[in-house]
Amino acid sequence: MNIAPSRLHAALCLCALAAAARAEVLPPLTQGDSAIHAGWRYVGFPKKKADIPDTLFEAGQVDGQAAIRITTAA
Repeated sequence: MNIAPSRLHAALCLCALAAAARAEVLPPLTQGDSAIHAGWRYVGFPKKKADIPDTLFEAGQVDGQAAIRITTAA
C-alpha cells in the first residue's frame, strides 16, 4: 500500500483525537455526602415520542453500603 506521508500523518492525528475523546470518563454517580453528583443531570423523553413517567433516582445507604433508590409513577 502506498500512502502519501501527509495523508498518513493526517490519519494518525485523526486516530489520536478519537482515542483522546474515548478516554473521557463518566463522573461518579454519587458525591461523598450520598447526593447525586452534579455532573449528572435529568433529561426526560420528549412527550411527542413517548408518554413515559419521570423516574426518580435518590442516593442513600442500605446496610451501610452506598445505594440508589429508583422510583417511578408507572
